[in-house]
Amino acid sequence: MENVDVNAVDGGPVGGMVGENRGAITNCYSTGNVRGEDCVGGLVGVNDNGTITNCYSISDIAGKGFVGGLTGSSNWTVTDCYSMGMVSGTGDMIGGLVGGNYGPITKCYSSSSVSGMSGVGGLVGFNDPAVPEISSCYSTGSVSGRGGVGGLVGANMMCPITNCYSTGNVSGQPNFGGLVGFNAMGTVAKSFWDIETSDCNTSSGGTPKTTAEMKTKSTFTDAGWDFVGETVNGPNDVWRMCVDGVHYPLLSWQFVPDFVCPDGVDILDLAFLVDRWLAQCNETNNICNCTDTNYDQQVDFRDFAILASHWLEGQ
Repeated sequence: MENVDVNAVDGGPVGGMVGENRGAITNCYSTGNVRGEDCVGGLVGVNDNGTITNCYSISDIAGKGFVGGLTGSSNWTVTDCYSMGMVSGTGDMIGGLVGGNYGPITKCYSSSSVSGMSGVGGLVGFNDPAVPEISSCYSTGSVSGRGGVGGLVGANMMCPITNCYSTGNVSGQPNFGGLVGFNAMGTVAKSFWDIETSDCNTSSGGTPKTTAEMKTKSTFTDAGWDFVGETVNGPNDVWRMCVDGVHYPLLSWQFVPDFVCPDGVDILDLAFLVDRWLAQCNETNNICNCTDTNYDQQVDFRDFAILASHWLEGQ
């Protein structure tokens, strides 16, 4: 945890918690604002052969290039993370979650507003060809820049993007798009952007949808997205949408501890947790269907206490 402002006076990597990471960072967050030159991140400046899991940053981030809401640059795994705030750069490779990305990103989101020059994206500014895919992610913040500007990814270099969406307003010139600004032979599959909220009818990949369509569960399940409450598309329950016409899809881990539709923490969620009592939890069972809320690999009284602290919320 880190909640102090960080202002760097030199050009080295700077982060709200760690400047350069070469190990594993899990269950951490930062809320302090971060200022620097290059490789500036809300949590980590440079993620170098490290993993970042179940972390977040709620910060305003500013720098020159390689600036991200969570990490300025990453060449390894980022999963189950999110960022909120404002991300701005006077140069290139500026992203709501990651500025310059060279590693896999899965089950993450950003609601950060993002601005920069080129390679500017709501989730990722620049996506390099060496990486595995960006999958099961979304972004909702506004994005603006000069070139290679996208609601989800600014510039994508031959990389797969799968099961993702964006809704933020996008503006830029040239090469700007509702989902992807510039795409160099990368595959963009089963991914969507909201043509109304983005105010953008074009994208270098992805499928345009109206706001109503983006708030309809079948839009995504018909494309093979794995949702809570269905098994045709898989058992991992990656996404969740209780009713049509209210919300965009959210990642299932965001519903802590609202495990069961309809929305609201109540007796149905308690029964769902009790049914998994003392179970051993890991990625293969989706952390016991998200009931292991403190990620200690078992459903027990600590998880019950978290559920109780949110009782009747969201009704």
